Amino acid sequence: MRKLPDQVVADKDYKSSSAFALLWNLCRDFLPEKIMEDFDVFLDHCNMVRMKSGQGAASEFIAGEGVGTHGEYMVCVGDAKFIFQDAEMAPPSGVFGQNYSSSTHVEYQPHMYTLAWTVRRDHPSDAGGHFYIRTYGICIQAAANSLVVWRPADVHGTSLQDLDPHFSHPP
Repeated sequence: MRKLPDQVVADKDYKSSSAFALLWNLCRDFLPEKIMEDFDVFLDHCNMVRMKSGQGAASEFIAGEGVGTHGEYMVCVGDAKFIFQDAEMAPPSGVFGQNYSSSTHVEYQPHMYTLAWTVRRDHPSDAGGHFYIRTYGICIQAAANSLVVWRPADVHGTSLQDLDPHFSHPP
């Protein structure tokens, strides 16, 4: 197994925690209070460490300093970099995915809501990959810069994407 250099790992860690912090803070501003309260109650009850780059969150917790909820994150727009300091950091769970699909299912989580942010979509709308909430009989068409919030206990899934699986780099 090949090990990445420490600086590469630290850079990816900072960039990924920054992406989740941006999402979290956008959700704070735009989602209904009821949804954010659901997450807050869970995070406070469990004294959750927040997603920070490097060893920041873990070392604070191990040192007995409690759980720091704030930190720094960066957003790049073209060549411009914007740094947000003393910002609320995201919960310690997130997934980056590409070309994801899943049959209908339910999930059991300790909070009522979950969310998915589609940042980029390169394929036309008829290429599949749409999100379904079977419990309500709705389809949410996949689109760039879209956020879906749902209750994971409701039956949900995605449609397959109409992409040739033999192309390692589809057009």
